Amino acid sequence: MPKKKKEERKKRARSLIILNVVLSFIQVGLNELGKNSQPTKKEKQQMEKINRWLQESWNTVKLPAFTSTHKREAGKLIASIEEVLTKEWKKANLNDSFGVYISLWLMISMLLDDAIILLLGSPTKEWKYLQTTVATWTIMLMRQCKEREHAEEVGGKIQLQAWDKLFKNKDEYQKIKIKE
Repeated sequence: MPKKKKEERKKRARSLIILNVVLSFIQVGLNELGKNSQPTKKEKQQMEKINRWLQESWNTVKLPAFTSTHKREAGKLIASIEEVLTKEWKKANLNDSFGVYISLWLMISMLLDDAIILLLGSPTKEWKYLQTTVATWTIMLMRQCKEREHAEEVGGKIQLQAWDKLFKNKDEYQKIKIKE
């Protein structure tokens, strides 16, 4: 295989891995909130919308052959971001508070926006709806938070560090066209 084609395939795979990592954090965020809170009817509806568009978006970025190498790389990215989350939450004393969720969803929302811009260019309706439902959800959570400013600050710090882990090296990924 020519070197240029091989590089293109590697960049495309990296882009798909990054998208899958961002989607994984959305899934984890939903799971954690489902286990650790009693959402209102309106919140449940919003969580259901996020889950619907999450599944639809996931269907657009499945790797043709998600090899053990891809899984390992995605796992390493997730673990490195989880490490950042834990470290920043401890530093900010957000360990057992609603502020943890706010900072997590702020990070998720911002990473999703960046992934769409940097990797998709022109997102499909699934990605647009996911982006909108996640942003709405984040705002809904922020309205309930007593330590909102502190959680926003922590979420921003976390997002910047996670961004570095996913997007800093522009030579490793590329804009991709996903199936419609």
